[in-house]
Amino acid sequence: MGQSIPQVVAILTLTSDHRMRLKKSVREYLGEGGEIRLVDAREVILSTGSSGGRELPLDGRGYIRLPEDVVRGLGLGGGSLVALVERDGDLAVKGFEIVEEE
Repeated sequence: MGQSIPQVVAILTLTSDHRMRLKKSVREYLGEGGEIRLVDAREVILSTGSSGGRELPLDGRGYIRLPEDVVRGLGLGGGSLVALVERDGDLAVKGFEIVEEE
C-alpha cells in the first residue's frame, strides 16, 4: 500500500506577538502531558515525543509562542494563518493562505 496523504489537523491564526492557541484536538493529537518541543529539521515540527529542539511552554489558555527566527523563516506575521499538518505523530508548522479567485 502507498503512503497516506498527510492531513491538516488545524488552521490557526498567529497573534501579533507570535502566539497561537493550540485547540484541544491539536493537544490530543500531540499527546497531552508531554512538553511541546519545536524541532527545526527540514521543516518546523511541533512534537511531544522529541527530546531535542526548543521547549515551547503551553500557557494556561492553551497558547504557545513561536520564536522570532521561526516566524521570520516561515514568512509569517501577526494575523497570518498557520496550518498544522500531520507528520508521523508530530505536526509540521506551515504558513497557509486562502486565495479567492473570481
